Amino acid sequence: MNKRILIVTETLRLGGAEVVAVNLTNNLHQAGREVALAAEKGPLLKTLEKAVPFYSLPRFSPLAIPMILRELKATTEQFRPDVIHCQGATCCLLVRLFYVFSKTRPLIVLTYHSKRTRRIPNFLSGPLFNFIADKIVVIAKHRRLSLLTLGVKETKLFSVPVFIDTDMWHKRAETFDRADFRKKLGLTAGSPVLLMAARLTKPKRADIFLRVIKETRAMGIDARGIVMALIFINGDASFTSSRPLSGGGILFVNGNLNIAADSNAVYSGLIYATGTVTISDPALISGTVIAYGGLTLSRSAATDIAEIDYDPTILSSVRQQICQYRENKSALHVFIGVPGLEN
Repeated sequence: MNKRILIVTETLRLGGAEVVAVNLTNNLHQAGREVALAAEKGPLLKTLEKAVPFYSLPRFSPLAIPMILRELKATTEQFRPDVIHCQGATCCLLVRLFYVFSKTRPLIVLTYHSKRTRRIPNFLSGPLFNFIADKIVVIAKHRRLSLLTLGVKETKLFSVPVFIDTDMWHKRAETFDRADFRKKLGLTAGSPVLLMAARLTKPKRADIFLRVIKETRAMGIDARGIVMALIFINGDASFTSSRPLSGGGILFVNGNLNIAADSNAVYSGLIYATGTVTISDPALISGTVIAYGGLTLSRSAATDIAEIDYDPTILSSVRQQICQYRENKSALHVFIGVPGLEN
């Protein structure tokens, strides 16, 4: 029998779990399965195949739980799933709460993406996971071990190894202008490139990446390391020839930014400064620069230039690589206005 499968995730805003939810839904549909997706609307909705039924859920917050349960009730009554696959423990808990007093009991599957529970203490996690899910899919061995440590029943767990979809990357590479991209990053032809795309936080282990680059260059190999990262500088920032601006991602300066002459700055991504921005030659910024206090492009040499090359492709790449992190959806949010971005 062709079972009806409902995929549930909190949101279709950019994020790793959200991309998994959409890709899984599309692949099941292409395989001939009856499948639907339920989530808060977001940018990833446009990647869902048109023929797949989509059910909109309210944005998650503790106060929105009654509305989410009401929409889940309407969704399940209309679609009547045999299997509900939840992307995240919060979704799974809401689904289980809905079915506690229901006569129908679909199989509830949880794919657990996180390293630890974010919304409940650890000592409650094990009993909670045992209650909310019939089966739990864990990604990578260390997450399986962490759940077992919390007291989750081993019979509930199914492991999925960490892998890379090489076919997807081959398709993207076919439309990628390698020579142009290397030029924008200031890379010479033939030099090996190692790329790290992450936030500069301790768990990402950027120190290992930098050590690999150092050891590779010590071997006589002209390898270039590129860190695509989110960098925040609280105060004025100055980049010089001894400390040049390079790499890519998002650079946020809460103050004035100065890129000194002869520093050979090469950067790809978004630069935002709340004060003034001064860029001296030679420099190539690919992406965009937002200077709330004003922008000065300075030219001191006859042959060198300071250039800002607006490139929406690079900005899209930065968004995909860096901005796929789920936001804090707690009931209380405190926002501090940023000059130029208040509205």
